[in-house]
Amino acid sequence: MKPAAERVQQILVGLGLDSQIVEFGESTKTAADAATAIGTTVAQIAKSIVFAAGDEPVMVIASGVNRIDTARVEAHLGTTLGRANAAFVRDHTGYAIGGVPPVGHATNFPIFIDRDLLQYSEVWAAGGTPNTVFPIAPADLVRVTGGRVIDCKEESHADMSIGGAMSHTEPGLLCWRLLRQPMVRNSPLAEQCPTENRGFCRRCANWLPPADLSIGGAISHKEQRFL
Repeated sequence: MKPAAERVQQILVGLGLDSQIVEFGESTKTAADAATAIGTTVAQIAKSIVFAAGDEPVMVIASGVNRIDTARVEAHLGTTLGRANAAFVRDHTGYAIGGVPPVGHATNFPIFIDRDLLQYSEVWAAGGTPNTVFPIAPADLVRVTGGRVIDCKEESHADMSIGGAMSHTEPGLLCWRLLRQPMVRNSPLAEQCPTENRGFCRRCANWLPPADLSIGGAISHKEQRFL
């Protein structure tokens, strides 16, 4: 494993957690990537998203299927949240976007935890690099991070990043990217119609015609089998 992942493993041991870092050959940078590699649901991916509250970081650990409603988080902070760039994330956490773990950061900052994660017996978080993850019980996640459990999801959207900064947010764009990527063919959010050249997004509960399955236009017959 790379030094960053080894450092996270040592931190987990020091926190009394019996959890092993798992390293994959493919990327686990997004929640969909991680869920596919692990063989779990996107909802059980605990993505660590860093925001900027002025010059200070704030982390929200959320379910992989949820888009974070920053207004709900701001209500607990009493300040406005902004987008964090890659340099900001690395400077304050010590890790690159896509691999930011929920523990072992370079600086101390407020952490909030999505209440939706508590419904699972086990969730998976980034392990320090874009291709490492580790399992953890939600109760242990709350304990070791000192995070505050809140309701933070935006009801009608989802965000697919696992560790770092916010990812795709536009509902239509998310559907297109979700349905056209082979890595999410087993996602609970996507389903290919077995008889027609179109896909279905369970999150939006809408059928998408062929022209909407690709950012550039129509999707090829070869690509259909992966959806």
